[in-house]
Amino acid sequence: MKTPKLIEKIKNIILVVLFLSTVLLLYFLWGNLSFDQLTQTTIQSDQEIPAINQMIVPDKIIVNFGSENYTVLSAGEESIWFSNSNENSMVLAIENFVKADNILIEEITIEQYQEVMKYRSIRASFSYNLPTSDFCEIFRFKKNQCFDTIETITEIGYSSYSDRWIFVYDGKNNKYYSLVADSENSEFDALIEGIELKGYVPYYPVSSISGVDNDTLVPLSLEVNMRMIPYRQDVDVNEQDKISQLAQAFFGTNFDFVRRIKEDEGTIIYMYGYGQTVLLINTDGTIEYKEDQTLNNTGQSFTDALSAAVQFVASHGSWKSTNGTKLEPYLESVVFDPDKKKGYTFTFGLKIRDKRLYYEDGNPLEVTVTEGQVTKYKRKLVDYNALDLEQSYGDENKDVYSSVNLIAQNYVYIYSRLMTEERMKSIANEEEQFELVTSLIDDMQICYVKHNDEYHPELRPVWAVSLGTETMYFDLYSAEPVDSNEE
Repeated sequence: MKTPKLIEKIKNIILVVLFLSTVLLLYFLWGNLSFDQLTQTTIQSDQEIPAINQMIVPDKIIVNFGSENYTVLSAGEESIWFSNSNENSMVLAIENFVKADNILIEEITIEQYQEVMKYRSIRASFSYNLPTSDFCEIFRFKKNQCFDTIETITEIGYSSYSDRWIFVYDGKNNKYYSLVADSENSEFDALIEGIELKGYVPYYPVSSISGVDNDTLVPLSLEVNMRMIPYRQDVDVNEQDKISQLAQAFFGTNFDFVRRIKEDEGTIIYMYGYGQTVLLINTDGTIEYKEDQTLNNTGQSFTDALSAAVQFVASHGSWKSTNGTKLEPYLESVVFDPDKKKGYTFTFGLKIRDKRLYYEDGNPLEVTVTEGQVTKYKRKLVDYNALDLEQSYGDENKDVYSSVNLIAQNYVYIYSRLMTEERMKSIANEEEQFELVTSLIDDMQICYVKHNDEYHPELRPVWAVSLGTETMYFDLYSAEPVDSNEE
């Protein structure tokens, strides 16, 4: 009679052992699977990763040939700035300059800086403040103590005022410096002469062609070979295999523990834990990734953070479109210490051949590195066929619409757009409107724009006119506005 009771006890013991084993197994599994490990487990890519020194390019290079004879080179013509070969470039000229045994540094006024740049000169202007120590590290310049005085480099250039001097603008602290070496440097003069002999597009101050007080340089006439380029959004939520493969690149071997949610409007959400790590794939092709900060590397440098961002893009979607179209990225802007946390938000722009591609809304790639950890990633790429790109270039160049005539034709429209943004009070007199608009122009350049029009998915060649924080786009050949709210 005791045998059934014994068997029952044995069964209970076995059940308890199994229960405890399960608890221990889950403890070891989940206890050792930290979010730290999750963020570090990614599918590695064997694709070519852009070199950091090729991503750091000036927003523009301004060349003064003397007698107020200018040209402006864009980021697409970066070989003037940096060359992988031994060809002359600004980087090579700066490298030779800092090799001098003795360099004296002196803070100068903005008036002195502007005065020396009236001579035959060349200067590279960045759209962000590049920390000087990282500037030297990225381009492998000699660690010259003179640079310790300068916190950031926003502009760096040379003036024939003296062949022993270069000049630097520190945008973070709004300070100007002259650096004087104990030896001559002829590379800058040779670089300017080479640009002049090759032929260039003349640029003129807005003040000389409109009568308003504005030193912004614009070209009067241009010929280019640019046509519409058809495109498709890089990611489609209906392509389930691609979406799943992409998500695995973010969550790696922990993908089995990730919840997948599809919202009514089509957005797909992947979530790990209680929202500590989230991946959104939107119907417009935008990918957004966020994860809680777990690392605390406050000593990470600009260069290290940028390298981490570039590597992250490579292993989480790659530097190509999902169909393999090769992209030409560059670092467009930097936000230091976003959300009041130690780190950087890097925005990467794209080029098509030697012309920039702008988005009417958003940016192609944004990566936030917080104290050594990538905490945010936003990706919205376009995909276009290489054959379509080749066919978009005609057999010969075409004259673009004159920059001066463009402003004359559209100043009322531009003024009304600025009024909509509540940036100015109402002015009834059209002559005053024209003068105000031309005085506010910061930049005019030729580029492509990804227009927000789902019925005409094309990258359009345009004039981009910048006025402060506002940029407006106009058809390259007709000067008609191409902004969405005008459709």
